[in-house]
Amino acid sequence: MSKFTGDINAVRHLVAWVIQNFIETVCLFTFSVIMLFTVNAKLAGILMIFIPLAFFVNYKLSKKVRPLYFAIREEFTNLTKAAQENIDANKVVKSFTREEFEVERFMEKNTKFMNANLKAEFINTAYSILINLVTNLMLLTTVIFGSFFTIKGYMTVGDFAVFLGLASQLDWPIRF
Repeated sequence: MSKFTGDINAVRHLVAWVIQNFIETVCLFTFSVIMLFTVNAKLAGILMIFIPLAFFVNYKLSKKVRPLYFAIREEFTNLTKAAQENIDANKVVKSFTREEFEVERFMEKNTKFMNANLKAEFINTAYSILINLVTNLMLLTTVIFGSFFTIKGYMTVGDFAVFLGLASQLDWPIRF
């Protein structure tokens, strides 16, 4: 039953959140890149160096985390199945004084579920640090080269402010 509920929730999540965010992210990324090249093509070209790196980091993250999330779902199924069995067989467990055994069995499944979650979150955290590094380097590069271009007269201060705002808009699509 928990697999069925999990599958229903996954489909609901896909329809309600993932599709909407995918469309929003693609539109935001496309619009921001077009506007970056409209404001200053040289600086936008420099900024685009980081995009493949960011997508590569996200690709590696998804390849590592996807099997872990399947393992989490499987451990959750085992945990809920054990809980359901104990609830259904409550009288039998009590009559044979097997409470300690069942508690230990449940705690073992609970520990496996917790460890699967911790492993996935550890990898997510490590990759979040990498993606933060990439996006922050992207913005730092924008500030350094944008300041240089502004001082040399290749762009105005207003263009630099707009460019910096648009570059920061790339943060969410890169993380998605």
